[in-house]
Amino acid sequence: MRQMLLAAFALMAMLGHAAMAAALDDRHKEILALLEHSGLTQVIEQLPQFIQAGMNDSLQGQESEISRDDVSAISNILQQSFASDVIMHDTVAHMELHYDKQRITNVLNHLTSPLGGKMIAREKASSTPASYEAMLAYAAKLQAAPPDEGRVAVLLELDRASHTTELTVAMQLEIFRAVMLVMGAYASEQGAPQLAGDMLEQTIAVMAEQIREEAQGMTLISFLFTYKDASDTELHEYIKMHNDQDMQWYLALSSSALIHSLSRAMGKAGQGIVRHLKGMERSS
Repeated sequence: MRQMLLAAFALMAMLGHAAMAAALDDRHKEILALLEHSGLTQVIEQLPQFIQAGMNDSLQGQESEISRDDVSAISNILQQSFASDVIMHDTVAHMELHYDKQRITNVLNHLTSPLGGKMIAREKASSTPASYEAMLAYAAKLQAAPPDEGRVAVLLELDRASHTTELTVAMQLEIFRAVMLVMGAYASEQGAPQLAGDMLEQTIAVMAEQIREEAQGMTLISFLFTYKDASDTELHEYIKMHNDQDMQWYLALSSSALIHSLSRAMGKAGQGIVRHLKGMERSS
């Protein structure tokens, strides 16, 4: 009898574990679907090139201070730390901690609705490299023929509802912080002055206002281009969709998850740079 009870408990435990694993897998799939439908997957896939571009800009003019081998090593460390699959894994993991089945279902319903699908298709279509060139040409035309003020007001309202500019600013500042800390780690090992601590945060706070103004302008141009074929009625409905309580929950959660992932990647990159530099010192 005791053996039968033990066997029954073991079976229940196995079934419970299997059910939990299936539930976690469902959560994972639902969050991936959210990120895909909202376009955040595409953003994450493009992050490594932005990180690398930021690093390249920071290294310009410092060829005499940083060896070519070190630049190559730093570049490889950044690519590994900020790889899109790494950022995606950490973003999903963070979102799973705040999983809410009902909210996610409601958000997915919004995103996959006829209006949601139509507008998101426009957003994805305007985010390709080819579309970026077309957007630059479109922006040049706007200087000669400024957009309707009413249209601009609607798109600025969509920006506020979608928090697009705020996320852009937060990501740029986090990328800047990552680059500065990486460069700081290098400077520290070389005994050179570095931008870190309170001074770094003060610099970031000043930059935030400057970046926000520029980012809002870029967001507006992007929105004018992306939604150029959308009616005012569609835009007003899209704004209403974004202002939904569950949609705001998702926007806040996905943004914080992405920034959290960038912070983790930043820490890994900094540690990798320091290990590389210390290894160079030991071998010299």
